[in-house]
Amino acid sequence: MVDGTGIGLSTSYDASLLVWDLASKTCVQSLFKGHKDAITTFEWHNSLVVSAARNGTLAFWDINTGKAFKKANSHEGAVSKVKMYDDGVDSNIILSAGLNDGVL
Repeated sequence: MVDGTGIGLSTSYDASLLVWDLASKTCVQSLFKGHKDAITTFEWHNSLVVSAARNGTLAFWDINTGKAFKKANSHEGAVSKVKMYDDGVDSNIILSAGLNDGVL
């Protein structure tokens, strides 16, 4: 996924998120320790990234610091979609859909 600043994010089955400088085509940051299973989806807004894994966990990242600041066990199986909604005030609403457990 790419934003308007020339930064891109990619995920992998090795449970990592990579931050890329698209102008130089180099990886500028590797984000690990948020998941213990393959990342299936993520959503990104400004410096906040929410990623979800095959084992049902969600991780909340600040890509400025490279740290996962919160983790949640939200599903009993793979997460198929994460969506972030900005309410226009001061908060984000996070929605996630489980692939196997039917939980939203």
